[in-house]
Amino acid sequence: MVESAGIDPCGRDTDFATPFYRPCDGTIGDSRRNMLRGPGLSQWDLTLLKDTKIGERLVVQFRWEVYNVLNRANFAPLVSNNTIGSSSFGTITSTPDVASGNPVIAQGGPRNMNFAIKLSF
Repeated sequence: MVESAGIDPCGRDTDFATPFYRPCDGTIGDSRRNMLRGPGLSQWDLTLLKDTKIGERLVVQFRWEVYNVLNRANFAPLVSNNTIGSSSFGTITSTPDVASGNPVIAQGGPRNMNFAIKLSF
């Protein structure tokens, strides 16, 4: 049922023929599952290591770890800006790691490199 602008079935004076119409209070609405999709998530991590045996029992391991090798920005889903009528409706403003409180090494963070030397005996 598509209505024109004017009084909607809930009694509000609004244009309820838009795709982001707020349903009446106490109802669920008729949007299908997965109607809105957020941006994809892609992150490549890389580790290079070299084991060097010194003597019979001593091993030195040199490690180079790189997180988000391609330095691709991965953005959070649209869940934070879902207020209809807001000026930021539908705008992605953060990455998933910032949204969860860890802005360093996680999905969406900038490229990060670690160098390490591990001694095993």
